[in-house]
Amino acid sequence: NFPITSSPAVANGKIFYGTWCQAALCFQAGQFVARDATTGSLLWPNATVPDAAVVSSPSVHNGRVFFGQNDGSVLALDETSGALIWRAATGGNVVVGSAPAVADGRLYVGTANKFIALDEATGTTLWTFNTQGTNATSGAVNNGVVYFGTGRGYVRARNATTGLEVWSYNVGSVVSSSPALALGSNTLVVGAHDRYIYALNTTSGALLWRYLTGSAVSSSPAVADGRVFVGSQDHKVYALGPTASSLQASITASKTILKPGEISTLTITVTNGTDPQSGVTL
Repeated sequence: NFPITSSPAVANGKIFYGTWCQAALCFQAGQFVARDATTGSLLWPNATVPDAAVVSSPSVHNGRVFFGQNDGSVLALDETSGALIWRAATGGNVVVGSAPAVADGRLYVGTANKFIALDEATGTTLWTFNTQGTNATSGAVNNGVVYFGTGRGYVRARNATTGLEVWSYNVGSVVSSSPALALGSNTLVVGAHDRYIYALNTTSGALLWRYLTGSAVSSSPAVADGRVFVGSQDHKVYALGPTASSLQASITASKTILKPGEISTLTITVTNGTDPQSGVTL
């Protein structure tokens, strides 16, 4: 009976997601639900009734489910039973709407005014970065660095252990798109409200390229097969990357008319319309 803006997380044969309700007649703020991924049957819908609405998408790791609430708290539940393992206050009655990122025993969470690192096992705060009253996105973590965007228009890279700055890039517009890593090309891809999709070098933060869409980009990019896929508020989905050439094949025969027992050699030539192509699988 509640809206769902939490993207489901699928793990170990289960589906996890949150719901929310903020109307005056709501009998509870929402639920956090676990369902059987095959049948859809409820596993533990009310093992932990949230104290506040859940718009955060969950993350699952090492038998625990992590998510944020709209009261500024982050919860860790037992994946099997739904029992509360720990609850961490991030500071203030703020929305924790981002999906936690889990890496190397730490949980990274963006809130409405901070980006924080928590101990995965205990929920203890390890370090905090103040985003000066603006929202922080979900983080992307790799090789000891965590990357995230903020409402003040910055894409930031910070040491995942200490929280110290590695680099920051000023987009100059709100960044509500969570960044995505393209590890093969050492690239971080993120959208912004200035209508651009940005590609930054993960090591230095240098701008590699940007692409102009028709409206603000608040969705998070997906990277696969050498391409970037992202939605824009101009009602379009963009696929950015190299365009494969259209291939053509022609066949010639050494003999076109055969008698019994004779052999004709067939030669297949593949071109991109002009130049021959090698290593082509037909």
